[in-house]
Amino acid sequence: MEFENDQLWVATQGGVVKVDTQTGEKEIFQAWNSGLRGTGLREVEVAADGTKWFGSENAGLFKFDGTNWEHFFYLNSGDTLIQVVDLKLAPNGDPWFFSNINGSCTGCKQLISYNGTEFQNHTSQIYPTVGYTVDFEFINSDEIFIADTKKIVRYNGTNITETFDETNTPFSINDFITQIEIDDQGYLWVATCLLYTSDAADDLLCVD
Repeated sequence: MEFENDQLWVATQGGVVKVDTQTGEKEIFQAWNSGLRGTGLREVEVAADGTKWFGSENAGLFKFDGTNWEHFFYLNSGDTLIQVVDLKLAPNGDPWFFSNINGSCTGCKQLISYNGTEFQNHTSQIYPTVGYTVDFEFINSDEIFIADTKKIVRYNGTNITETFDETNTPFSINDFITQIEIDDQGYLWVATCLLYTSDAADDLLCVD
C-alpha cells in the first residue's frame, strides 16, 4: 500500500482499492471499470507527479495517471512481462522491478527498468557477477546497488562499477544477504541471516 496525501492506495488480489483516510470512502478498480487485467496485484508505488504504478502476479505492469490506464505486457524488446515484484521508483520516477520475464521460473528474477519509452532488461549486464538477486536500492537516478545472496554491486545502468563481498566488507562467508536499504544520510544498511547453522540469528550491517 502507498499513501498519496489523504488517499491510501492498496493493491489486492481482487484489484486496486483507493481509500479516503479522512472520510473512509472507498473506490475499487477492477477489470470491468479500469485498465487492470489478470488477477493478484502485489505492488503499488506512487510517483511524485501522482502517477500510480502497479505490479501484477501474472499480468505485468500497470500505470494510472488518475484518468488513463496503460498496461505493459508485451515489451518493445519482444519479451513478455508476467510477474512483477519489488517494484520501486527511481528518483526521476522511472519504475524498476524484478520479473520472471517470458514466464521463466518463479524466483528467477530479472531486473527490468522503464524510462517512459523503452523497457530494458539488465540481466545480461549484471550476470554472472550477480547471481540470485534479492534486492536493489537507488543511489540516484543513474546508479543503484544490487544485492544477491553473497554480495552487493554498484551498477550504473550499463556496467558494474564496484563489488562488495566478504573480501572488502564485514560480510562473512556464512552471511546470506536478505535485504538492503539506504537511509536519509546515504548509509547503506544490509540485513543478513546465517547460513550453514541451526541458529535463527540475524545480523544488520551498515556500510558507508
